Amino acid sequence: SKLKLLRYVSRGSKLKVRFSSDYSHHFGGFKARVSMENVMQCSDDRLQMFNNSCYLFVSYPEVTWSTAQQICMGIKGQLTSVLTPEEENFISANIRKNPEYRTSAIYWFGARSGSNGKFHWVDGNAMSYSGWLPNYAPEETNALINPMCLGVR
Repeated sequence: SKLKLLRYVSRGSKLKVRFSSDYSHHFGGFKARVSMENVMQCSDDRLQMFNNSCYLFVSYPEVTWSTAQQICMGIKGQLTSVLTPEEENFISANIRKNPEYRTSAIYWFGARSGSNGKFHWVDGNAMSYSGWLPNYAPEETNALINPMCLGVR
């Protein structure tokens, strides 16, 4: 009789567990103990924590939205979605206090316009907060010809 003790520390806020049977006739089920704790700091000093997520504010090199998205994916991250006024304030404040901050630099968000001309978050979150998009009129764009990406200066 062997008992396997497994320990896994996830790097994100989600964990998927799959149980599979060895068809043993002696044991009638599974037992698992899971503990969770909030991480109170980011793994890198360049990252800033907000609502259990780590943010990296980079203004150089200046790249397109698609390149920024690829860079984020390469470091196992993603361009951010902005879901609340508090998150918007956090992002704005950290962009401005970044030592590399330049008014000419574009800081990309994880949103693009779809074929209907309306923005959507590429991470699947609902575009429920848009306080940072004043006077945006999606009906005035032709997203099939010129899709738009979301960034701030």
